[in-house]
Amino acid sequence: MSRSCTRAILATISRSAIACTLICVAWSGSTELALARDAAAASAVGLWWADQGAAQVEIRERDGALEGMIVWLRAPFGLDGCPLRDRQNPDEALRSRPVLGLKIIEDLRPDPEQAATWTGGSVYEPNSGRTFRLSARLEQPDRLVLRGFVGFELIGQSQTWFRVPAPGAEPRCPDASPGASLSGAVTPAEKVARTSEPAAPTASR
Repeated sequence: MSRSCTRAILATISRSAIACTLICVAWSGSTELALARDAAAASAVGLWWADQGAAQVEIRERDGALEGMIVWLRAPFGLDGCPLRDRQNPDEALRSRPVLGLKIIEDLRPDPEQAATWTGGSVYEPNSGRTFRLSARLEQPDRLVLRGFVGFELIGQSQTWFRVPAPGAEPRCPDASPGASLSGAVTPAEKVARTSEPAAPTASR
């Protein structure tokens, strides 16, 4: 075999190897991006409308588990005009703590057998002072179904929470105008700060 033929064969093999390497790199990159998108879509971390918009709860991840804290209330004050307190708590020492900023979800951990599902947690209900066992399932990226129960999960109640849209995001409801869409433009920390004090009274005419 002549040297020119050998060089041609080696050049062809080299080009093929480079092409295969580029394809593998591109495939690996696209796979990692897809996995990252799937992980983001399956995350319950974020800000959620709870109780049909009566409250916003921020869900965070800590030590591999999810926890949730009330960061905004539609009606943060009682009949006396003072911030709502955890009056129904069975522990008398905790009844003076404010409901705003209260951690109500604890220790929700990923279910190893089901994607986008968390179990083994607990949820505290300030209105009654009761604590229930809790599981959660992300039905859609912006829809979280929580089920509270005592004893068996089959005998319990479910509630659906909706993710607070990011500022400038498209309305979740197709018939909602941009002006009517509910947005989380205010950060959770700002929500707690702004609703911790009563609004200044307006002067009467």
